This record gives sequence, C-alpha cells and structure tokens, in this order.
Amino acid sequence: MAILGYPDVMKLWGVSRRELDQIVQSVSKEAYGGNIVFNKLEVSNCLTFTLRVVCSKKVGASISPSGRRSTSLCWHGHRDVMWELFHRFPEARLKSWDADYHGVAEFLLTHATTGEAIPFSSLALTRRNKWCECGKTEQSSIKFIS
Repeated sequence: MAILGYPDVMKLWGVSRRELDQIVQSVSKEAYGGNIVFNKLEVSNCLTFTLRVVCSKKVGASISPSGRRSTSLCWHGHRDVMWELFHRFPEARLKSWDADYHGVAEFLLTHATTGEAIPFSSLALTRRNKWCECGKTEQSSIKFIS
C-alpha cells in the first residue's frame, strides 16, 4: 500500500484506471516526448499512483539542487497531468501529500502554491518547481489534449 505522506503519491476518485491511463499517455506523448509513465498504480476504492519518467536525461525529469538527475517526474509534469485530468473530469477529487483538490475550480485556484513547497526541508532551500530543466514555467501549460 502506498504511503500518502510520500511527496509523489496521489489518490484519485471519480476516474477509472483506463481513463487515467489515457490521460497520462496523452500528456506524455503530446508534451513530454513519451517520457511520462506510471511508477505504481493500485486500484481499490480509489486509484493510488505515482508517476515517473522513463529517461532522466529527457524532458520531465527532476534534478536535485546538487544537479543529480532522477527518474522522478518534475512538478510541471505532475501539474500538466492534473490539468488534463481536471479538464476531462471536472468533478474528480485528487489528493496528494500537500493538496486535496475537490474539482477543477479548487485545482485552478490553488495548484500553483504547491510548486513553492519544499517536500523535506533537508533536501533543498529552493522551490520544487525549479527542480527540472523541462523549460516550463508556473504560468505555462499544455493545451488541453482532449
């Protein structure tokens, strides 16, 4: 069972596994060169999942403050998947370690603040939305794919 306290774990209600898979695949293909995949996906009363990138040297990969690349998906990649998810399913609920979005309105109003959060203060003194080289900004977005 996934631990919600871990920064990248998300729980989702109101969307099927198939629908979530289609969203992740479309965002990955259209905006990240096919680099986004599921790390884990569990189905129970909700979907519990994490996302990662296939290659740490391609778009969407996280980079630690020390410069080390990882296969963790960057903040912008998570945000873009959520944007597409809430575009297709405006009543969905998505919960992560630092947010609990009850629908598209709440997501649009508050998601940007999560980029300012530091998951574990010992990791860095920088913002999470700066831990990548994906070229996206807090204001940039993908166009809705659906």
